[in-house]
Amino acid sequence: MNAKCWYTDYQEMLKRDDIDVVCICTPSGMHSGMAVAAVDAKKHILCEKPLDISIEAIDRMIEEVQSGALGKMVLGDAYLKYYRSQEYYNSAGWRGTWSMDGGGALMNQGVHGIDLIQWIMRDIESVFAKAGALARDIEVEDTAVIVVAYKYGVIEGTTSVYPAIPIRLELHGEKGSIIMEEQTITKWQVIREEPKTLDGLEEKAGGSSDPRAISTTGHVRHVTDLISAIKEDREPAINGESAKTGKEIRIDDLR
Repeated sequence: MNAKCWYTDYQEMLKRDDIDVVCICTPSGMHSGMAVAAVDAKKHILCEKPLDISIEAIDRMIEEVQSGALGKMVLGDAYLKYYRSQEYYNSAGWRGTWSMDGGGALMNQGVHGIDLIQWIMRDIESVFAKAGALARDIEVEDTAVIVVAYKYGVIEGTTSVYPAIPIRLELHGEKGSIIMEEQTITKWQVIREEPKTLDGLEEKAGGSSDPRAISTTGHVRHVTDLISAIKEDREPAINGESAKTGKEIRIDDLR
């Protein structure tokens, strides 16, 4: 299917009155300038890199944590062990650079899990981290370990391990735990209660090993929600402020 219209200058495209929404899917370092231009042109914006994880699973975890069923939260861990080859980084000049990628395993791949774990645990007080390029010839980190003080927690983010390990989030309270792998909740248990049956959450993303295998489900949900938000004159489920929080945890002094 051929595009009816195409442009080599997005500023010219933004002048069109019949465009209501723009989707920014360019290299990370170009997002901000394009988003500002779209705002100036009074367009709604869907920008790459908010959450890419099952909305149902997130909602169920948030509800359980906020209800206090797990008791006082003790630990919140995110294990984000991706594999990206040197060929992946070489495939585009902007990948693995500070100027256009903004970071590596934490900023590009691991940001989804970081965003989610901080959203659930809240109130981050401090972080201590070690990170570096241990396996890839890139400017940014391919391996990082972070100790987080919200309650307590560990974040491990890599693109250097083979094979990649399914993304795993672990939430532990004094009365129970929830563990999630990719888009499936694998454990949900509270003291003196039967383990919950978790049907209907079996979709696998598969993007930890191959970026081409990332599920489109999350993108479809975000696009659908944005369209509904515009029609209903409300905030989208994931707005600019909520998308910013996970980026604030990144470690800028690793350069």
